[in-house]
Formats: sequence, structure tokens, C-alpha cells
Amino acid sequence: MGFSVSASAAILFTSILLMASTLYITWENTYYQIMDAKSYWYKIRESQLHFNAKISSLAAVGTDLQVNFTYLGTPIDGVFDVIFDGTYNQTVASYPYLIPNVEYSYVISGGTSDTLTHNVVQAFANGCVLKFQYQYNGTTVNLLSQSVYCPGVD
Repeated sequence: MGFSVSASAAILFTSILLMASTLYITWENTYYQIMDAKSYWYKIRESQLHFNAKISSLAAVGTDLQVNFTYLGTPIDGVFDVIFDGTYNQTVASYPYLIPNVEYSYVISGGTSDTLTHNVVQAFANGCVLKFQYQYNGTTVNLLSQSVYCPGVD
């Protein structure tokens, strides 16, 4: 007993429909992933174009350095890394977001243990950095310079 022509055609037609629906779902998922990536790229780029931050104050707390900075750009993720004299120091995850015109602070352990000139880099999730240089003279912390850099932004 074999299949009739109409049964074979029905099986073939059903197989083609299943294959087409699977391909459509795959295409649709790929399309939405591309759109999400494009939206993410635009958000990152916008945060880089509008990124700005400045050191508000530096203070010695024992042998530690308390850094206060004001964020002036569009809201971004509040997690950032601190690099102290070219060495990874810490990840600051105290703030869920950085909001414009708000002052934030963190502490660098051992940041005022000597009177040498020190360099600090705050690296943010959007690729931008706030760099500053300071020196502790035994009583006060002097901010020597600061700058902001974002990749691809002139």
C-alpha cells in the first residue's frame, strides 16, 4: 500500500509551510536583534557626545583619598572603574545611574599615603574617562589637572 498523490502533495505542502514559518521566525528574531543593537549603539554614542564630568573636591581622610565629582552629561549606568597610577584599583558600583548635576563620591585606599604626584582615571561603561592628577602636601590635597575623554568625540 502506498500513498496517494493527494496525500503526498499534502505532506509536501505541510513540510514547506513548516519550513517557511521557521525561516520567518528566524528572520524576524534576527531583525529585532539588529534593531536592538542599533538602538544600543545610538544610546552609547549619544552618551559619549554629551558626556561631561568634573572633580568637585578632593579630601584626605587618614591615608585615604575621598574623591567628589559632579556628573554633567546625560544619564548613564553608574558603575565605573578606578585606575590609580596605572593600576586597577576598584569598581565603584554604589550608584545605579549617574544623573546630571549630582555630586558623587568614592574613596581610594592609600591615596594620600605619600606626597608624590598621582594620576587617577575613572573609566565609565560608555567608554569615556575622567582623568585627573593630584598631589597631597601633608595637609591638603591639590588638584593639579583634570580632563575628560570619549572615544571618537573631538
